[in-house]
Amino acid sequence: MPWIILFPLSLTLLIETVIYMFLKWGDIKLFLVVSIANLVLNTTMNFILLSISDINTYNIVLIAYEIGTTLVEALIIFLFMRFKFWKVLLFAIAANGTSFLMGFLLRDIYQTRTTIVVLTIIFFALFLAFEAVMIFIHSRKVHKTNQ
Repeated sequence: MPWIILFPLSLTLLIETVIYMFLKWGDIKLFLVVSIANLVLNTTMNFILLSISDINTYNIVLIAYEIGTTLVEALIIFLFMRFKFWKVLLFAIAANGTSFLMGFLLRDIYQTRTTIVVLTIIFFALFLAFEAVMIFIHSRKVHKTNQ
């Protein structure tokens, strides 16, 4: 059961943080805002979707939630980072669209438990590696500023 939540979360964190970083490369605050927003929104969505058994209702809720998530993420990033809203909205559409498409393409992976566990670990490892790079870039900027 936890893999059904962790797999889409790991995929979303990996894809969306990379895409959003092109707004302001190496910005640790942006990285944290995007990561926390995705942690809350993606986990909530997947718990809600787990409770739906009818496929038509599932698809309607999924699409509605994805649209809502895109708008909420854009608003959160706009409020915390003060980028232009239209620019943030375009990135939100790109990030959520890409992670949705990848989730759709990988949906058959849920058939084998071993594959989903391995991919979840790989996605989280890549996300953590990306996080380490962002922290390194941020620390270099701080070091240069303090010189």
